[in-house]
Amino acid sequence: MSDTPIQPSVSVAPISTVLPFRQPGRGGPLNEHGLSAKEELFAQSVGGGSTKSDAYRKAYTTSGLNATGIWHGGYTVARRPAVAARIAQLTGERNVSDAAALLHDSARAKSYIVERLWIESSDSTNKPAERLKALELLGKLEHVAAFRERTETVTIDARSPVEIQARIAELLKQAG
Repeated sequence: MSDTPIQPSVSVAPISTVLPFRQPGRGGPLNEHGLSAKEELFAQSVGGGSTKSDAYRKAYTTSGLNATGIWHGGYTVARRPAVAARIAQLTGERNVSDAAALLHDSARAKSYIVERLWIESSDSTNKPAERLKALELLGKLEHVAAFRERTETVTIDARSPVEIQARIAELLKQAG
C-alpha cells in the first residue's frame, strides 16, 4: 500500500449544471421569481386577467399551432410550479387592489355600467337582440326598476275583528 492520497475521479460541479432546471441554451436567464422572460410575460398576462391561451399567444411563438395546441401550451406553462406561484401572487395583488378600488369607487362603476348599457342600447350597428338586452338590463337597475313588481299594503283599520263586529252592530242599531 502506498501513502499517496487518492484523487477523486469525478470533479465537483454545481447541482444546476448536473441537473439543470432548463435545457442549456433554452429559456435565457431567470428573474428573481425563477422565471424566464417568456414565463414572466405569460404570468403577467394571466395575472392581469388574460386567458391562458391569450397569454400564451402573447409570450410564445404560436405560428403553426391550432387553438388546441395553444390551449395546451398555456395549460402546460401555467402548471409549472414557479409560474403558478407567480400567477397566484399577481392575481392576489390584483384582487386586493381591484377590490379596494371598486369599494372606493363603486359609484363610478355604477355610472360606467349605466353609460355602457345606454350606449349599447342606442347603437344602431348592434343586433336588435343585443340592443333589447341592454334595455332590459337598464330597466332592471335598482334606481330605474321598470320591471320590478311592486306590491303595496294599505292598512285601513288597525282594529281587531271583534272590535269591527261590535262597531258594525252599533252602526246597524243606530240605523235601524
